Amino acid sequence: MEETIDENILDDSQDKKGGVLIWMLVFVIMIFVIMVILISYYIVLRRRYGKEFDESDNSMKMYLLFLRILTLLKYEGFVLEANETLIMLSDRTKERYQHWGITFRHVVDIFMAYRYGEIAISDKQFEKVNTFYKGLKEKHEKETKVLKLHMEEFLFLVKIQA
Repeated sequence: MEETIDENILDDSQDKKGGVLIWMLVFVIMIFVIMVILISYYIVLRRRYGKEFDESDNSMKMYLLFLRILTLLKYEGFVLEANETLIMLSDRTKERYQHWGITFRHVVDIFMAYRYGEIAISDKQFEKVNTFYKGLKEKHEKETKVLKLHMEEFLFLVKIQA
């Protein structure tokens, strides 16, 4: 009789282990599927953004780069507060971020002329904004891990698509 009890206990523990393994396998597969979906969505967002950017005029390109610049400045610790203007933010950043002689204040002046003066952005103005963006982006990329960069870009793309 003791042998049957021991065998029943062993069978029950093996059944429990098998059930746990099945649930663990299901969980791992679900995580894998979610990751594949997120990566696919990220790729679609990047392509859509790139296509939209390439097909845009200088004014829209500058606007999209300006949004990216504000995001990069946020990662640097400079967040545009609710009661703050862009000029006030540029005063706080001062000339800390200067790339090829272009400061954030130059970028703000170009953006404000576009936004409030409804002035079309020239090639030269776009190049200034693009140069500043590239410099700020390079600095951020040097200081940040690759996975975090991709996660930040994913969140940015999701935010502007909403």
